[in-house]
Amino acid sequence: MKQQIQSCQFDGRNYGIDIMKILSAFMVVFYHFGHRKYEFFEACNYVPNINYILQTLVAFSIPLFFMVNGALLLNKTYDNLLILKKIGKLLLIIVVWKVVCFPSWFLKTLVILYVLYPLLKKIFDNFPKILVMVILCFIIFPDLYNMIISILRFCSVESINIFGGGYKVESFPRTGFFTLYAIPLFLIGGICVKKKWKIKSWQSIILIAIGLIECLFEAVVITRTTGELFDSGNGNFPTIGAFLMAVGFFLLLYQVKIKESWKLPILFLGKNVLSVYLFHSILIHVINRFILPGIDTLPLFLNLIISILIYLSSLGIGVIFSRIPYLKELVKI
Repeated sequence: MKQQIQSCQFDGRNYGIDIMKILSAFMVVFYHFGHRKYEFFEACNYVPNINYILQTLVAFSIPLFFMVNGALLLNKTYDNLLILKKIGKLLLIIVVWKVVCFPSWFLKTLVILYVLYPLLKKIFDNFPKILVMVILCFIIFPDLYNMIISILRFCSVESINIFGGGYKVESFPRTGFFTLYAIPLFLIGGICVKKKWKIKSWQSIILIAIGLIECLFEAVVITRTTGELFDSGNGNFPTIGAFLMAVGFFLLLYQVKIKESWKLPILFLGKNVLSVYLFHSILIHVINRFILPGIDTLPLFLNLIISILIYLSSLGIGVIFSRIPYLKELVKI
């Protein structure tokens, strides 16, 4: 009997969205585990190795997370009371998990997006020209701004003239603009679904490759000009490259076709992905302190295997929490 393969949209659920959730969370785990060797010797001559390239690839993860949230929220109508409840639940999760030093900055950004949701939804539904302007403004600053600063440093430009005044390039810091670079990603995630944007798989891959190259360019320029190895994962979130990679992965995975036998596990992993974000840092701390004390680097394949184990263990802990009264409120939004 021929194995049935259905488009991920046919049964009413887009499993590509779940795959994006899973992939984003895994890349965050892989990044935070971080037992990788980058071969950093001389900043002025630094050339990225495979580990550094993979770390740079991680830059799409949180931007994709924001795109997924935009795709899910902007194409439905939620009343303000429900949004307030979600904000309250997010704040509860942030406050409680702050006790165990959970890095909750991206959830704080999600709170901002929920607060802005009524306004963004109004613009999304009724004012297409304003929508385009909002997206462009937040791409120009900080994403394009950060790229221009990197280009000026690459060209060894020491100062620039603005409105008759001279300013040193080094006085212009890179910025995430209070993580508000998430706004255009949130909006474009919604647009991709609403307009049913589609491009061929190879075009998505080219988009991802261009984004990766741009992120590597910025990372290497900063490394060579500062003399310190740049954090090309987290540090590249507010960049044109991360933006392009996130859009490329979104368009690639949104159109993916899923075998019937894969739907249930993908659904399970996608629905419980918050547990991975919440518990992986604790597990990494335990591993570093008790299992791998004093070990800074591991082969790439071990990094991948251990990251998978951390992912699955975090998921398992989350499932246990989800079955305990009161505690279940801490692992679901």
